[in-house]
Amino acid sequence: MSLSGATHPNITKLALLIEENKLDEAIEAISAEREMALANEYFHIIFSRSIPQLWVTFLGNEYLNSILLPKDLLFILESTKAQLAILSIKDLLRSAWQAVVLTMIKNRSWCQAVSYAYFMSFLEHDSTLAEYMTGTASFLTHLDFYHVGKLAKMLPFYLNAILETLNCVYQADDKQGCWVTQSVKSMIKANVNVIGILEQTPGFEPLRLLLMREFERDKFFALTVLSNVGLYQLLFKRVIGAQRHPLFKDQDYLYLAEHFRLSEPNISNEYLSFCPQPFIESIIEGLNELELNGQDDEEPRTTAQTLEDLVAGIFDDPASNMTPLYVTRQAAEPFPEIDNQSIAELTERPATPGLDRFNK
Repeated sequence: MSLSGATHPNITKLALLIEENKLDEAIEAISAEREMALANEYFHIIFSRSIPQLWVTFLGNEYLNSILLPKDLLFILESTKAQLAILSIKDLLRSAWQAVVLTMIKNRSWCQAVSYAYFMSFLEHDSTLAEYMTGTASFLTHLDFYHVGKLAKMLPFYLNAILETLNCVYQADDKQGCWVTQSVKSMIKANVNVIGILEQTPGFEPLRLLLMREFERDKFFALTVLSNVGLYQLLFKRVIGAQRHPLFKDQDYLYLAEHFRLSEPNISNEYLSFCPQPFIESIIEGLNELELNGQDDEEPRTTAQTLEDLVAGIFDDPASNMTPLYVTRQAAEPFPEIDNQSIAELTERPATPGLDRFNK
């Protein structure tokens, strides 16, 4: 390495140690440095070489790392990511590069500079970060609920750990209830197994109660619960059935009636019975009139076809005051139905270490 312009003896010494491959001595020299005025020269010498042990040492020295700008942080992180993406990299070297990321992710200021969510891009090449991300409340609480859901999708074997952290956060500070609720909903949408874990783990009862409260005050979430077998059983602990809701209007019951028309005709009929007869008759009359004026069917419409058109007619009629907001907010990205897949492997994993960090 050229030493042009490097006149300070500490800089000269470090450059020679690196050239002679005396890494232990180089690490000691970087760690012992207290001269902040030399930070830029240290930066250029250290980060011009792909030696992760030296990078970690620089990052851990508060007298040197204070010069780092957001662009420097991104340079270090992107360079590290490129190294981790090399499939043939040796395990010891991979561990050294992983230490660079772990050092940076634990620094609050650096996370804020590049965004907490940015570090999720490392999960593809560095699974060791999963434990820290999912089990550390000080990291997880800086993600919005969308990215918490994304984390649940990326890390299916850490669902329990994420839920534990959310539960811990809520019990430590109930003002976080809104964020925790939205995060759990986002997780359920991203990974169906969340429903089963919540249902089978007694310690997550506070999270279930949060969802129940959300059911009572959020019409759109209530529609989702009542149309989803897994969510319904999680919240009500019984087989799914028709249920009234104080926030529902006639068109909401009509929506649920159509939803269950093929799978659960009895529930469908019960929801249909919640709608006033004049309401249904008026819509059917309007649909029949449209059929007479706009088309000639060779065969008469069945009751099921009429119900299907009845629902579609409400949603498609621009003159209708029944704006189906949940069609765009929920039906576009429906919550998944829980299947018979075993979730034992997910629930039996040991709790992720790191929750004690939140209480310190």
